[in-house]
Amino acid sequence: MQALATQRFASFTLQAAIAAVHAEAPSTEQTDWRQIVGLYDALLRHAPLTHHLLKSGSSNCHGLGAGSGINEG
Repeated sequence: MQALATQRFASFTLQAAIAAVHAEAPSTEQTDWRQIVGLYDALLRHAPLTHHLLKSGSSNCHGLGAGSGINEG
């Protein structure tokens, strides 16, 4: 996460950070979904691609409730 603190990163860095948060969680229920949502928000600002938006919406559903995932865009 040190690369994120410098604000000098590429989309692969953000994707790796998302994967790391998933990997560190012992279960889906214990995943830090708010952190993942924040990382996807940064990824969308950096690389606004359709599949990033889809994954962001899915993460919003997990982290913030089902209604939040469909209110994007």
